[in-house]
Amino acid sequence: MDCSCNGIGDDALAALSSGCKKLRRLNLSYCSDVTDRGMEYLGQLEELWDLEMRSLFNVTGVGLMALAAGCKRLADLDMKYCENVDDSGFWALAYYARNLRQVQLLQNSISELSS
Repeated sequence: MDCSCNGIGDDALAALSSGCKKLRRLNLSYCSDVTDRGMEYLGQLEELWDLEMRSLFNVTGVGLMALAAGCKRLADLDMKYCENVDDSGFWALAYYARNLRQVQLLQNSISELSS
């Protein structure tokens, strides 16, 4: 499902998560009204494995943690330009999302890893 983001926010994600339990792929990129609360709703979608969430400025590590804890089948995640996602969300992904194959990161608040 792709959204044009006109009016797509947390309430829409609440409805989506209760009515589309088998949803496997979702593109929320540039949906600026989505917050951590919306990520909590998406965490109820146990079948979700592919999520694009570019430029969701109102999502933090808290929201990513809620998503990762609930979406255990998550395999592909695009979170470029999610500037308020920090280390706590990234560590939650590492802990919960055991099926994760690919994460696309660019311009966020995750600490740089040094070798």
